[in-house]
Amino acid sequence: MKKQTRRRFFSTAGAGLAGMAALPGLGKTLESAAPMAIPGDVEIGIASYGLRNLSVDEVIDLMHDLQLTKISIESMHLPYDLSPADIERTIMKIRGAGLDPYAAGVIYMKSTEEVARAFAYAKLARFGMIVGVPDYNILDLAEQKVKAYDIKLAIHNHGPDGMPYPDAYDAYQRIKDRDKRMGICMDVAHTARSGIDPVEEIYAVKDRLYDVHLRDNTANNKDGKPCRPGQGNLDLPAIIRTLRDVGYKGVYTIEYGIEEDAPLTGTVLTVGYIQGILAAL
Repeated sequence: MKKQTRRRFFSTAGAGLAGMAALPGLGKTLESAAPMAIPGDVEIGIASYGLRNLSVDEVIDLMHDLQLTKISIESMHLPYDLSPADIERTIMKIRGAGLDPYAAGVIYMKSTEEVARAFAYAKLARFGMIVGVPDYNILDLAEQKVKAYDIKLAIHNHGPDGMPYPDAYDAYQRIKDRDKRMGICMDVAHTARSGIDPVEEIYAVKDRLYDVHLRDNTANNKDGKPCRPGQGNLDLPAIIRTLRDVGYKGVYTIEYGIEEDAPLTGTVLTVGYIQGILAAL
């Protein structure tokens, strides 16, 4: 990270923590939370797609600044076409820096060849889970690979944009009777863009909810755009309360996909916002 940018980190983080006190119903709780602490069974992570224009070294630096270890790796930080030796070298750099690359993705799979490549790649890098989008017609093959490799597949929903799995329940209906290592990565903003209440959908898919992408959105319809937390229409406190209520055990993953050339401020604010909700709960 550039020195000037990183110098601003702690002042930005402070602004993020201060902003949490403005959350409806949380301010009074946070005033008495000194020091602020989140539940011990909760781990906040980052989806590296939101940091897609940063190098691997810059991503590692930011994760250290945020004091987070869980990271879901997108292909720009670990390309599929790297040699096995280079995949091993890069993933060892990430792990050697104290990070836990708990998942790969989002990985799109439109053909049998892409399914085979995704699972071979995940095995080589020793990912425990793929956040993926296998086309409907190759779910049988995806299930075979889940069993053969013992790697979880969490299907990511993408809203009303003509892609497979517009909402998490669509994915759930297609995998609920399949191998239990097949589940859901629920993107709460895309769920809302489909006109569905994320709280209701969490309850509907709770037994197969293996990952969640947390972010805010300007409108709960197809025209909704990503925005900073608290500036949009999503009730993130209610969403996180519901995750706690259903006993969600996965990572609370932040996917801050906007301001891609300067994602630091928005990422820090989002981490602070989510930490504040968790501390209040």
